[in-house]
Amino acid sequence: MLADTEPAETDESDVQFERELLSKHVCTASFSGLEPGREHMLRVFPPRTPKTWAAFAIESYEEYEKPGKYGDAQQQTFAFVPAECTDESVTSAVAVLQAGDRVRLAWRHEYVTRTAWSQRLGQRTSASYPERPVVILEQLP
Repeated sequence: MLADTEPAETDESDVQFERELLSKHVCTASFSGLEPGREHMLRVFPPRTPKTWAAFAIESYEEYEKPGKYGDAQQQTFAFVPAECTDESVTSAVAVLQAGDRVRLAWRHEYVTRTAWSQRLGQRTSASYPERPVVILEQLP
């Protein structure tokens, strides 16, 4: 098997990330509930399994900052996949929410550039993509 004898594609110990803040959002929102995603509608084979999204309706903004040219404008809705969230406090907060609960919600819109050494190409490679990590999710009384 050729795949077993080839060196690893990238050296994971050499991965570097650069993050550029495009916009910052802090708002009061209402939890709409957990909704199935539309990943299965993508025209790819095999079809992707739908992810479960936590959806929110934005009521009002407390803070908004857009230092990057391509940052998101103020939103009326926001959703994220709790299973992909790295912040344990956010994941546990979603688990106890009921539809209609009011929350304080904060996220950042970042442009991430990931670079790593590619053994196969013999040079550094990079990939750039947006991320919107949730940094605060607190239930309001």
